[in-house]
Amino acid sequence: MRAFNSFGLAPGIAASLVAAACIAGLQNGKVSANLITNGNFTANAVDFGFPGQQGFSAGPTGTNPDIADWSFAPINPPANLGLNGNTVSYASTVTAPVSTAGVGDWAFIIYNGTELYQSVATTAGVQYTLAFEGAGANTGSGGYQMSATAYDGSLTGTVVGSLTKTMSSLAFNSYSLNFTAKSSATVIAFENVSTQAFARPIVDVANVSVDPTPEPTEILPLAAGLAAIGLIRARLRRRGHGA
Repeated sequence: MRAFNSFGLAPGIAASLVAAACIAGLQNGKVSANLITNGNFTANAVDFGFPGQQGFSAGPTGTNPDIADWSFAPINPPANLGLNGNTVSYASTVTAPVSTAGVGDWAFIIYNGTELYQSVATTAGVQYTLAFEGAGANTGSGGYQMSATAYDGSLTGTVVGSLTKTMSSLAFNSYSLNFTAKSSATVIAFENVSTQAFARPIVDVANVSVDPTPEPTEILPLAAGLAAIGLIRARLRRRGHGA
């Protein structure tokens, strides 16, 4: 005889209906992909070897290409930045914190006054979350600082979100900020804002993402679906024990 649960449905049918509710919850929650392209900096990291830098406007000439999908603005020359590149490169040993656990490739910015940035498509009035991993190099005097800023439209646009943090030279740490877009484009920029005059301050950024911030009402359908699954499973277990 086919078993039925307290909802009057066969367990398999009930589970299917709950799964459908969960899918609807995800759709209502407007789950979307990362708006940042090449946020993990892997696209052309293999092309970055010694000296592991590009964008020099003074001193040695960098031999590496541009960082894929990213641009940079030398606010105060020289503009020195690049990718860690291959694991035996100068950039991997000199720009890294003590531990790089959880991070594959990263971009680094040497000296203050240079911004690494990317423009993303946004919707006016929608709140977004910028998340990233940040660190400082394990060389020099430490205390290096990096800012993450969301500009409306361009680098000269209105600041719609910003944070400045001191980067650890021991490991990458997670950071995030929320901002509300004002137009169809928002520029995400990272800048080395260290004030050390010497010791070559280096900051690192990795795993960058920008996603719409879920609204509480958008999360409820998914939460309700998951709760229903738990309830059905618990009742089926109790019925099985009582048989």
